[in-house]
Amino acid sequence: MLQKFLSALADNVVILNLGLILLTILVAAIIGTIMLLTIISRPIPFYALNSINVFKVDEVNLNIQGLDNLYKENKIKCLTYTKLVIWNGGTRHIKSKDVSCLEFRTRGENVKIIAPPQVIGDSNDRDSKNKKLLAVSSNTDGSYRIQLKRLKYRQGAVIQIIHTGIDSNNIKVSGIVNKTKILKAEPLYIEKIDKKIITWLDFLDRFFLIIICLPIFYLSIVSIREKDFVVAILSIIGYVSLVLLMFLSEIKEVPKSLRKYFFA
Repeated sequence: MLQKFLSALADNVVILNLGLILLTILVAAIIGTIMLLTIISRPIPFYALNSINVFKVDEVNLNIQGLDNLYKENKIKCLTYTKLVIWNGGTRHIKSKDVSCLEFRTRGENVKIIAPPQVIGDSNDRDSKNKKLLAVSSNTDGSYRIQLKRLKYRQGAVIQIIHTGIDSNNIKVSGIVNKTKILKAEPLYIEKIDKKIITWLDFLDRFFLIIICLPIFYLSIVSIREKDFVVAILSIIGYVSLVLLMFLSEIKEVPKSLRKYFFA
């Protein structure tokens, strides 16, 4: 009786194809989970810079007679307001003992920080009971050390830096977290683009990804049907890799909990 039932299922093309699709999705989910956990199951420190040039004195820009811009009785030609955001893109927590020489300094001729840098917001601000995640202290060589207590997945903080440079290129950030160099991320400047446009761009990215993935997904199903499991597994790995590529690109974006401080 059972043999007849299984034979009938095997002869039903619709059920057979549906079973192959479900099997492919299951295998892809297992491989994808393993690959994802392998990639992000460690602390991944990211940083990004966002600068606003308050003024720049030159022949073309700002040169008003009678107006002097002084800092400690010295004229300054530029004033820039920079925000530095640091966060953990990995699932493993970043602890204070994991951090080695996490700091920032100015670069460029005669570029100086003219006000003590300070933390203006972090992921814990919603809970007043929690203390600040980051702290900033000055070093004797003119650089500033970043101290942290513990950063969970997608947690971080925003530091305010006021300096005499032109833009973000005048701030250098460096450091090692658990043998991993802090990585620079290119933030999505949502304040300069309408949110509806971003929504459509995200939709188009996913749409084109699906179009690219469909032939690979179909190849894996056909390979399973033909019992060519080597090609099937390779196809599934390729399919999963494309999906993970989209996911990992989102990890490099500034966390939502920090955007109101970073972009404001």
